[in-house]
Amino acid sequence: MEYRKDINGIRAIAIIGIVLFHLNINFFQGAIICIDIFFVLSGYLITTVILKKENKFNIYLFWVNRARRLFPLLLFVIFATIPFAIYMLVPLHLKNYSQSLFTTPVFLSNVLFWLESGYWDLPSQMKPLLHTWSIAIEGQFYFVFPLIFLIRDNKKILIIIFLLWLLSLLMALFHESELIVIQTDKFLSLADHFMPFGRWWELMTGSFVAFVLNKKKYFKLQFHNAFSILGLGLVLFSIFFFNNKHILPGPLSIIPVAGTALLILYSVERNLVYKFLNLRLLNHLGEISYSIYLWHFPILVFTKYAVDQNLTSINKISIILLTYLISLISYKYIEIPFYKKKILSNKIFIIFTLISITVLFTFGMYLNYNYKNFSHLGTKIEKIKNKFSQYDFGKSTTGSIYDIEKNFSDHINKKKILIIGDSHARDLTRALISFKENNKLFEFSFMRINDFLNYGKKTPKSKKDNQRINSAEYVFLSRQFTSEKNQIKRIKTINKLVKNLNKTFVIVGSAPEFYTSEGDLLLTFLIENEKNIDYLINKNYQFINKYFYLNLKTHLFNINVKLKNLAKDLNVNYLDRFDFTCDLKDNYCWAFDDRGKKNFFDYSHFTNEGIIFFGKKIHEINWLENAMNN
Repeated sequence: MEYRKDINGIRAIAIIGIVLFHLNINFFQGAIICIDIFFVLSGYLITTVILKKENKFNIYLFWVNRARRLFPLLLFVIFATIPFAIYMLVPLHLKNYSQSLFTTPVFLSNVLFWLESGYWDLPSQMKPLLHTWSIAIEGQFYFVFPLIFLIRDNKKILIIIFLLWLLSLLMALFHESELIVIQTDKFLSLADHFMPFGRWWELMTGSFVAFVLNKKKYFKLQFHNAFSILGLGLVLFSIFFFNNKHILPGPLSIIPVAGTALLILYSVERNLVYKFLNLRLLNHLGEISYSIYLWHFPILVFTKYAVDQNLTSINKISIILLTYLISLISYKYIEIPFYKKKILSNKIFIIFTLISITVLFTFGMYLNYNYKNFSHLGTKIEKIKNKFSQYDFGKSTTGSIYDIEKNFSDHINKKKILIIGDSHARDLTRALISFKENNKLFEFSFMRINDFLNYGKKTPKSKKDNQRINSAEYVFLSRQFTSEKNQIKRIKTINKLVKNLNKTFVIVGSAPEFYTSEGDLLLTFLIENEKNIDYLINKNYQFINKYFYLNLKTHLFNINVKLKNLAKDLNVNYLDRFDFTCDLKDNYCWAFDDRGKKNFFDYSHFTNEGIIFFGKKIHEINWLENAMNN
């Protein structure tokens, strides 16, 4: 295969962008698209390799060569992170890390991270092996894509690639379609950021470029300067003007993908872009880009754990320098020997790789079940629990001081609200009852959803429930909609029953949830560093409230958007619990009130103090009136 120095230049742009993006440098907020650049390059390079072999293509040797490229450094980096993870991660984070130990070596880490959380969530950004999701997608592609070439008919091959390319592109463009969204404990799109189905069109775009360049005599590629400059412009525009509010992969992904394709096609010797991409520094960084990519993220994550999540400029410069130095070493002593010089025979290399994967898999499984015994922070956690025992970490402090299942009165001037749902509905009912001003105009009663759906039955319990249902004027559905499959179908069933009963139906959005360790986010906050303990001792509650906001499970925003749209479609009212629990404009959640009272006892539920605090908040913002006036 002809060596192209400009490809290393493109790699260099991509890796510089990715590192600066993860360091949260202001002008590189769109550099997440640099992953798309790497995908196009990978598709181009492996297809070129296959096409050069023509009828001599050997899929076994292809897979072995790809394994030599990916596995040695990947496995080494994974092993290198283990002692740091055991020493620095809080127990629950260590458990999550252990799962990536047995999924990353078999190219399934992207599926794990897809199931766990969103890319932009703070806890995701604190996972040392999060960045391996893209390696997993490439590994999956390298395994499946070459099978197409066993057909030995270029025309049929191109047709299959085009159909797969089109299908993948359509999935990326329509990533929220019900056809590709799975409902588990959240809405999961098969075309999500982490998944291959909305990404393979990017790799296959590189494949098409390889086909074109392989048959250059049939294609008259003109205006090389203009199109290569356009390609570079599209890539740089994406890096500097995109941000994490743009949904990727999606329609906007076409811009950097097209730009990369144009660069590969039209960057030729002696034109301006080729000279730029062939600069010695870019060529050097592109050459070691795989090492930089694998090392930069765990170094970044462990630095955050060691100092603070808000990195200083010195921290960031140190991360860049350390990443560069380690990358130089790993490129020279791992990448070159195993991939370029092939110091081991294929047989020995495969055995060595399988043993390493088995060790990681076995240790990862063991660590997953014994993470508390391994965590270096176990003793520290117990000390913190004893020192701040007044916060009853992870323990429910909600008693039964409120009668939340009482019958409605005959008072005609009070609006009767029946709240149906789960434990979050109980919390809401208690909060509403706890503040006296709420009870002047309203009456509240709680009922489980299944009991509500049993309306009309003649059992003794159902008869009592029927009485409450008949007396109610409003039915509020309040539950954590993340915990039920086919939830939309059930909401429609409830709405139909409410309408038949001539009641007003209101959908209440999911409550905020936080990523927690040991069952309590405040405990996680205190474990992370000594400064956080000082924040609590010095009563800097606003700082803690912002920390809670940073640890929100952001996929709940998407769920609530869907619920709000559903309410609009059903022509019913919608209430958002985030309105009184968090301030999304100023980026904080009410973990503490101004008096230092703790409002959450676990990942989402209210303490007794929180019930009173949020009951008052509901009144202050006229939250209920929004359901009555719309």
